[in-house]
Amino acid sequence: MDLLRSVMGTNRSPYARLVRHSLLAMLALAVGGCESPIPVDGSWEPASTLPDVSGLARLSDSLYLAVHDAKLPEEQASPRVSLVRVSGSNGGATWRPVAVRWPTSDASSDLESVAAIPGTRFLLLSESGDDGGAYRRIFLAELVEDGVRFAEAVRWPKDVFNVEGTAAARVDGRLVFLYAERSQDSLHTRIRWAPLQPTPLAFGEFREVVFSVPAAAGMNRPVSAMEVDPDGWIYVASTFDPDVDDGPYRSMVWRIGRVRTEGTAATVQLDSTARLIARSDGIKIESLAIRNLQDGSRQLIVGSDDEDLGAVIRPLPLVP
Repeated sequence: MDLLRSVMGTNRSPYARLVRHSLLAMLALAVGGCESPIPVDGSWEPASTLPDVSGLARLSDSLYLAVHDAKLPEEQASPRVSLVRVSGSNGGATWRPVAVRWPTSDASSDLESVAAIPGTRFLLLSESGDDGGAYRRIFLAELVEDGVRFAEAVRWPKDVFNVEGTAAARVDGRLVFLYAERSQDSLHTRIRWAPLQPTPLAFGEFREVVFSVPAAAGMNRPVSAMEVDPDGWIYVASTFDPDVDDGPYRSMVWRIGRVRTEGTAATVQLDSTARLIARSDGIKIESLAIRNLQDGSRQLIVGSDDEDLGAVIRPLPLVP
C-alpha cells in the first residue's frame, strides 16, 4: 500500500512532494541515527504565521514535528500537525502543515503534546482531556517510507484533566511514558509514569510523585510542557496564563529530576530543588524538545502557544 496516499491523499503537488521528501529525511534519522539533508525545494512559511504550538518532537536537529491544539467542532479545518524547521544560520524557523488521515472517525481535539519514543520510529500524540471533555485519546504514529502512518488510537489509561506535558524515555533498555496535568491555579501537580509498550500500544502500572513550583515564581500552571533528554534528565515548563487570549504571559523552564533505574523498573526521582533554566516574559511556553549541537552540547527548543498573539520558536542553552 502507498502509505503516502494514506497521509496526503492523491495530491501530486510540489507541496505534497516536499512533505514526502521531508518525511523521508525523518525516517532516515529515526532508523539510522544520523543527520539527513532537509529538502529546500518549494516554499516554507515563516514562523510568524505558525499556529499555536502545543507540542514538539525532535526528528532531526533541524526538523521537528509540532502539534496544535485545534478543537472540535469549531476548528475542524485548522492544522493539527506541522513540520517545523529550525535553521542554524538564516535567523528564523519555518513551517509547513502536514495533512493526516486519522485512525478514528474524527480528527484530534486539543492535542497538547507529542513525544518521540527513543530508539523507535514511533511518536505519541496526546489529547489533553480538555476540562474533562470527551476527547481523551493517545494516537500512535509511525514514520514509514512514504510518510507518517497513524497506526492506532487508544483511550488514556488514566482519567485525565488538561494534560499539557508528556514525554517518553529509554532507561537501561526500558521504555517509560511520563505525563503531567497543568493543574490550573495550583502550585502542585503530579508527575506520573509507567512502562511503555509501543506495539500494540499499552501502558503498565502508573506511579506518581508530586512536583511543586515555588510560590514566588508566580506561575499558575505548574507543567505546560515536558521533555526528557537522552541522559534521563527531566525538563518542564511552567506558565502564568491570566485566562485572557491576548495575555500577558510568563514562563519558566526547569530541570526537575531524572528517570532512573530502581531494581528491575524505571522510576522518577525529583531533585530536592528544581533548577531554573530560563525565564521568559511575554510568551506561554507549551512545548520543549532537545536539540544536539555539533560541539556536543545541547539546547532546548521551546515553542509557545500565545493564543491571539500566535507562536514563537526559540532555542535555550542547556548548561551542565
